[in-house]
Amino acid sequence: MGKNSKHQILHSGGIAIVCTPSMEYMARASFEMLRKLTKKKSLDFHVVEYVKFSKGEVLPIPQKSVRLKHVYLFYDFNGDACHDAFVLQLTVSALQDAGADAITLVMPFIPFLRQDRKDRSRVPISARDFIQGYERYDKVERTITLDMHADQTQGVFTKRSDHLPGHVIFVPWIKQQFGDRLDDLVVIGPDAGSEKRVSAIAKRVGCKRAFITKERVGGEAKMHEIHGASVKGKICLINDDIMDTCGTITQAAEALKAHGAKEVILSATHAVFGGPAYERLAASGFKVITTDSLRTKEHDWLTVLPLADYMAYAVLQNNIVDGSVSEIIRNGLPIAA
Repeated sequence: MGKNSKHQILHSGGIAIVCTPSMEYMARASFEMLRKLTKKKSLDFHVVEYVKFSKGEVLPIPQKSVRLKHVYLFYDFNGDACHDAFVLQLTVSALQDAGADAITLVMPFIPFLRQDRKDRSRVPISARDFIQGYERYDKVERTITLDMHADQTQGVFTKRSDHLPGHVIFVPWIKQQFGDRLDDLVVIGPDAGSEKRVSAIAKRVGCKRAFITKERVGGEAKMHEIHGASVKGKICLINDDIMDTCGTITQAAEALKAHGAKEVILSATHAVFGGPAYERLAASGFKVITTDSLRTKEHDWLTVLPLADYMAYAVLQNNIVDGSVSEIIRNGLPIAA
């Protein structure tokens, strides 16, 4: 991008950063970063109020005018995913009816993406149905998200989407933590399907990689062979997109210890942490690294990497001359977060 265009906001009506109450932790920090980068030009911020009625109906009420603005709606799924999915549509409808000129959804975590195909008869393709549910609104132009379950899910979007892969977050952290001992580090995929993601991380940081094959017996994941680099005497960083109930990833960690790993660290972009996840992770004794795409409980074994600056730069790249989110994917943040 040209030097003279770096801080130029292109949208004539200005930008409004709007968020749900439980997404304010990320949206406000992103807004403050954008104010520094753009010298406070044409920026506004507010949190949507949600009025709840006795029967459970929800009424979204934007707190400031969004007329003729490009709205970046920071939306989270920290509650019930089905409830939040419908409230998302109500919120988009409210912003569109309030006169927003364009709406971009900033959703670091998107639910339903694991349901992206018919793997049995008489089931919906929930990823498609969820995305089409909000893309039907005329003013919705784009989705910004992080580390989708499968890259091919981008084909479900009918409107533009910016997808930041997981390595954007984890590569800087790995370099910071292990920069002087990368020879001792092996990045591990917890299953064969994760080979592509761990290869991308290993290539960028200059360390070795491996992955674990598994099969399910009676509904439980049983670990098998480790493919790739030897893990004996190594620090092993398991990396995945989602940690849900954490049965598979803790079993993978135990398999690595059984194969002689010196230390095992668990990491994933999205901390769903459903069911017995917290109890399993606490009992495992392993360190856990994740992001704040979803809110988590504080624990001494848990490190949470903030996403606000990444989201701020993604918004910025959509609003400057010659901007490109690919710059973040290739080179990371242009300045230290």
